[in-house]
Amino acid sequence: MFNILTVIISVALTAVMGAAGVFYVGSAFTTAGPKAAAVGIVQSLSQVDAAWTLYASNGNTTTFGAAGATFPTMSGAATQTDLINTGFLAAVPTAPTIASTWGGGATTTIALDLTNPATASGLTGNTNFANGGVFLVLASTALSQCTEIARAGGQITATGTLAVPGTGLNLLAASQANFIAAFTGYKFGCVQMTTATGLTLNNVAGAAGDANKYVAYYKF
Repeated sequence: MFNILTVIISVALTAVMGAAGVFYVGSAFTTAGPKAAAVGIVQSLSQVDAAWTLYASNGNTTTFGAAGATFPTMSGAATQTDLINTGFLAAVPTAPTIASTWGGGATTTIALDLTNPATASGLTGNTNFANGGVFLVLASTALSQCTEIARAGGQITATGTLAVPGTGLNLLAASQANFIAAFTGYKFGCVQMTTATGLTLNNVAGAAGDANKYVAYYKF
């Protein structure tokens, strides 16, 4: 009986303290901070990475130069194998509230970034990394979240400067070359595209309205 009363009192006190926190402390106590948001984003991207790995290990073609090769997407297309319909991914990870779109809204917030330029088959793409990857576009107000993602990936130092091999850069990138350099040597990270028209994601070039948005990228 004593144990039951103890539990009831503990639950009641927790509820009271939680309610008090809403009214008497700042927003940092009642909302997820940048680190929590960064962890959620990285976990979402890593889930897609795991699905891609399983897809590839199941005998599916993932070599970009292979003639007639098909690649999985998360939404499906006439020339592609849907990663969800094939059972390797239960659903497209839910994008956070700080997510945005790319290419003037032509590309969703989170998508695979794959390509096969040799066959000109129209598959989505970024040929700059060996196996492509998955990206998540964040709004231009997501600096703290992007910084935490980059730090978690080892991409930047404690002061916010990109670590080697991204020498001479910071979180800002203005071209495809800048973007490639920022992610070279790192599994995942995040950068801000100051000149969005200089970057193509999912075969869609950034639009002027995408300037200063952040791109979290997880390489396969």
